[in-house]
Amino acid sequence: MTISLTLGAGLVLAARVNNVAETAGGAYVSEGGLTWWSEVALVSGSIPGTVPPATGSVVGTPVVLSAAGSSYRIGAATAGHLAQVFWFNETTAAPLSTEFEIKITVSVGGTPATTTTVGYLETRTTAPGSTLTYLVYFDTGAAALPGTAFLTTVTQLTQQCTGIGTCP
Repeated sequence: MTISLTLGAGLVLAARVNNVAETAGGAYVSEGGLTWWSEVALVSGSIPGTVPPATGSVVGTPVVLSAAGSSYRIGAATAGHLAQVFWFNETTAAPLSTEFEIKITVSVGGTPATTTTVGYLETRTTAPGSTLTYLVYFDTGAAALPGTAFLTTVTQLTQQCTGIGTCP
């Protein structure tokens, strides 16, 4: 699934994390995505005081999803920084012991500085008994209050790998 938002003036999103509302305009583009791993929300928030554990950063060394919904981060993060928070649902149809890649690209500022970060996760050896929700945090690098960082684009792409260590 690919999501592309141009943030600035326009549509006010109702979804909030840590009482931070986003203002956005742009387009949502879906190319099907993974049927068992779907993005259900993209919101602004902040990196929690206890920084979530990182996803794997190298193909072939994914972090296995917890047996209960939990939080992860892609890339480095500092508690309190402004973050893009991706909410994902994993369904009971998730394949077993399968590596998948989440690629996030964020452009920040009037003259956009673009950052692409990739994280690797792996499904468990047993399927979840019900749909689980996972939060994935991406630190925008802004240490100040929301409104001081201008995100020009946010793109998220999730791809299933053909095997552990064999990703697109």
